[in-house]
Amino acid sequence: MVASIPDPRPRPLTEARSTAQNTSYTGPFLTVTSLYFIFGFITTLNMALVPHLRHIFGLSYGMAMLAESAFFLAFLLFSAPTGWLIESIGYKRTMVVALLLQVAGALLFVPAARMVSFPLFLAASFLVGAGVAALQTSANPYVAILGPEHSAAVRLTLAQAINAIGCLLGPILAGTCILTDSSGMSPRQIADTVRTPYLAISGGLLVLALAVAFLHLPAIQPPTAAAAALGTTQRRSIWGCRHTILGSIGIFLYVGV
Repeated sequence: MVASIPDPRPRPLTEARSTAQNTSYTGPFLTVTSLYFIFGFITTLNMALVPHLRHIFGLSYGMAMLAESAFFLAFLLFSAPTGWLIESIGYKRTMVVALLLQVAGALLFVPAARMVSFPLFLAASFLVGAGVAALQTSANPYVAILGPEHSAAVRLTLAQAINAIGCLLGPILAGTCILTDSSGMSPRQIADTVRTPYLAISGGLLVLALAVAFLHLPAIQPPTAAAAALGTTQRRSIWGCRHTILGSIGIFLYVGV
């Protein structure tokens, strides 16, 4: 009897999906879904800083909203580089890098508060936004791929439900720990209320980054690597995907509202 020799080529996405029915992805799915909680929590917590910054620096709403603009500007600038990073180091390592970016951003809030520096607040908000953007860019397709193709929409919907819980709890923490009664407080004292929550957040993000780094997550190739493994080099332009363009416009209007 002739022994079969395993195919040394990496599995493309189609094969990964076809064998997903025989593989339990519950643990990896729960791990990645916990990252969706971080998306919502950090985003709404950042939004809650806007009125706080107005009081600290005596800004108009337009100027204070620069913190929000800096956060979402990172989505525009870091999404494409994250795609290239996924192709280079894979989904799992990209998620770890994204979490570490958020750790760095959260830690930057500490000197920003100590120095009562608006530019540092903007830089911290931008860095946290870059981490969230990278995390979304890597986690969204990973959840879709992590199991049978026919249930991808269900997995994404469940993950987004966890995201909504994070969106709910972010303002609650902000109202409890940050947006406290600031009457009679100096700008430095008001800024100091930001330090402890963001120190705790940076610690939690670091623990989560280490957990993701050391947990076993299935190594699933990005589509371009899978195509290369099959000897296919043909690539479609994103501008040719009408549903993607319309979806992007819809999300842009939704976030703006």
